Amino acid sequence: MDENVIIKGWLARESTVVERLLNRRFAVLTPSVFATFRKETDDAPSKVWSVTKDVIVTPVKGEEYHLRKPGTSTFWAVASGAYDKIQMWGFCVTWSSVMSSDKLTMAFESEDVAKEWHAAFEKAISHAASQDGSVTVHGHGSLMSHADRRLNTSQSLESTEEAPGHQGSEVQKRSWASLLHINGISVYVEELDADGGGGALMVSAVVRAPPSDVTSHLVRVRKTEGLAIFAGAKTLKTVDENTHIIGQTWRGSGILGRCTAPREMVLLRTWRKDMDGTYIVLYQSTNHVAMRKQNGRWWSLSTPIRVDVEAAGFTIAPLLPKYASSAAESQESLVTLVLKADLGGMLSGGSAAGRLLSPFQGVAVKSMLEPVVTSIVVLRDQVEQSRFVIRPLSHVLDMEQEQPKEELGAPGKRKMERTATMLVYRDRSTLADAQMHRKEEKESETAVKQQPVEPSESPDISWAIAGTCQKKYWLSPGSSSFKVRGKKYLVDKKKIPAAVPMFELVAVDLLEMEEPVYHVCQHLPAVEHSPAPFLFCVQMMVPSSPPVSLVSSWAAPYQMMNVEPAQLVQQFEADHGPCPEEISAFFKAFTEFVEGDGAAADAKRNKKFKMIPNIARGSWIIKQSVGTTPVILGQKLATKYYRGKNYFEVDVDIGANSVAASITNLVCGATKSLAVDLGVLIEGQSEDTLPEQLIGTVRLDALDLKTASYFDETSGTVIRKGDMM
Repeated sequence: MDENVIIKGWLARESTVVERLLNRRFAVLTPSVFATFRKETDDAPSKVWSVTKDVIVTPVKGEEYHLRKPGTSTFWAVASGAYDKIQMWGFCVTWSSVMSSDKLTMAFESEDVAKEWHAAFEKAISHAASQDGSVTVHGHGSLMSHADRRLNTSQSLESTEEAPGHQGSEVQKRSWASLLHINGISVYVEELDADGGGGALMVSAVVRAPPSDVTSHLVRVRKTEGLAIFAGAKTLKTVDENTHIIGQTWRGSGILGRCTAPREMVLLRTWRKDMDGTYIVLYQSTNHVAMRKQNGRWWSLSTPIRVDVEAAGFTIAPLLPKYASSAAESQESLVTLVLKADLGGMLSGGSAAGRLLSPFQGVAVKSMLEPVVTSIVVLRDQVEQSRFVIRPLSHVLDMEQEQPKEELGAPGKRKMERTATMLVYRDRSTLADAQMHRKEEKESETAVKQQPVEPSESPDISWAIAGTCQKKYWLSPGSSSFKVRGKKYLVDKKKIPAAVPMFELVAVDLLEMEEPVYHVCQHLPAVEHSPAPFLFCVQMMVPSSPPVSLVSSWAAPYQMMNVEPAQLVQQFEADHGPCPEEISAFFKAFTEFVEGDGAAADAKRNKKFKMIPNIARGSWIIKQSVGTTPVILGQKLATKYYRGKNYFEVDVDIGANSVAASITNLVCGATKSLAVDLGVLIEGQSEDTLPEQLIGTVRLDALDLKTASYFDETSGTVIRKGDMM
C-alpha cells in the first residue's frame, strides 16, 4: 500500500440523490483527498473530494440507514423499496465555504471501524491545516472527475488534478443522448451499459409556476382519465395521503397510433417533498382489480397491452436561491420526467415480432411515446394557465373530463337527487317526497274511475303534480360552487361558499306556449296541489320558437308570506331549537322581499332578486358566454311578481333584453350537452340581512326542450305532447 494512504476499505456512503439511502463503496483516504470506487479493482474513482482545513467531522453515532441492495439503481431502490433497513454507525463530513456547503454521510457496520475512519479523517484535516495553502483546492467539497486519468492505490492520490469544467460529475456516470424531438421538446435516452443498466428516457421543461402548484396538478385524485399521461391518470385506490394506485390507457399518435394496440399502465404513485423544496413523484408498476390485465390476441388492435414500468418519476425543482425572488416559494419549476419501461407487444425490446418489424418498430415507438412527451406540455399549460381568470379551450376541456358524468347526473344513470335544506320539514320527511306522494294519491284516485272521462269533465292532471319536466332532466345540486356575500361583506367585500339552500326543489315545469304567459303558476298542478305550506316559484320565459317557459318551484315548511321574521324564528326554534344567526338574517331578508304589492314594492324587489348561473358541464364558448357573475334580474330584464294563497311567483322575461336573448339562444341550441346550475337568492344589502342564503338551486342536465308539455292559455290547462289530438 502507498505510504500516503491513511486508510482504505469498504464503507456505505450516502447517495447524493436520496437522503439516508446508502451505497456500498470502496474508499481511500489520503492526507489531501478522499475517493470512492464502485469496485476495489477499478482503476479510476467514481467520486473524489478534497480534504482541507475547513472540513468538519461530526461525532460517531448509531442510526438506522437504508442500504441499497446490490444490482439495483438508486432510483429503482427508492421506487420499489429495494433496500435493507440496517442499524449502522456513522458520521458526517462537511465541507464549508463562503459560497456553498457540501455534506457526505458514511456508515459502517462496526462502531470500532467507524471510529477508526473518524480518527483518520481528523488526521487528514490536521495535515491539511499544517500545510495551510500548500495544496491547491478547486472548490471546497466539490466532487472532482478523473475520467481521463488512471488512479489506484499504488499511485499517490495527492498528485491527482481536477479536470476543469467537470466538478460534480461521476467517472462512470452514464451519458444521455438526444433521441428525438417531439412538439419542440427534446427526448433524451440513457446509454446502456454492459450490465444491462440504463436505457431510460428523460424529458424536461420549465414551468412558470411554483413547485407546489405543479405537484398538486400532477398528483390530484381523479375519477376519470384526463388528457395528460401520468397527470391525467384515473385514481383506482387511495392508500394514504401521499400514495395512490392509478391507471391509464392511451393510444399512440398519428396513423401508426391506430395501427397499434393501445397501452395501459397500473402504477403505485407516491410523492414527497425534500428539504430543498424539490418535489419527488415516483411510480412503479402494480396490479389492481379495478383494472385487470387483459389477454387478447397478439394481433388485436383493441385490447390494451400492459406497459411494464421498471422505474418512472418526476422531479419538480425550484429555482436556486440566488435566482429566486423574495417570494416564499420559487415561482418557476423545472419539471423532469425519467421513464424506463417496456411498452410490450411488438414494441417490446425482446419481442421477436418487433425484431422482424424493426424499421416499423422505431416509428411505432415514437408514435406511442409522443403522447407521453406531450403530457409534459399539457401539464405545463394547465398549471401556467390556471393562474388566469379566463383559461383557453384546451385547459377547460381537460377540466371537464376530470368531472365524472355520474356526479353531474348523467341522463338515465341516476335518480332524482336532493340536498337537505336548512329549513327541515316538520315530520322529518322531505317536501319533495310529500309532493311525489300527493301525485301518487291523485293518480290512484284517477285509476279507480271505471267509466271514461266525459269531455266536459276536468282532464287528468295527476301526472303533472310533481312537475311536467321529466325527472331525468333536473335535480338539486345543493350549494354547488356558488359564492355569496359574507357577514362582513359591506366592510371587507369578501364572498364565502354558499350554504345549502333554504328551500327544497320539489317540481320543475317545462311548458311550450303560443306566446309568453305571465302568472302561469296559478294554472300549474304542481303549485295547486302541493302539500307544502309555501312555494317560491321562478318562471324563466325563454324567447324561442315557439316560446318555452321553465318554472322551478322550491318549497318551505312554513308559510313565508304575511308573517313577521320574529314569528318565523319562534316557529323554527319550536321545531329545531336555537335559531342560527344566518337563518334569522334570511327570514328578515325574505319577508321584506315578499312584503307588499304594487309598483313601489316591485321596484324594491327589482333591486334585490338575484340569480347566479353556472355551466357545470359544457363547451368553453358557452361557459364564457354565460359566466358565473350574479345578476340582479330586475335591473337587467323585465321582471314581474305575483302571489297566490300558497306561493310567490317571479316571472323573468329573457326576451326583453337582446343580449340576454342572444346568450339564451346560444344555450338553447346546445341544452342536450349542457349541465346548467341556477341559484336564486335575495341580495343582502344591510348587516342584518347578511350573510346571504340561497333560496334554492336547480340543475338542468342535458335538457331536451322538445319534451316540453303544451300549455293551453285559453283553458289554463297543461297537456302532455302524447295526449294532443
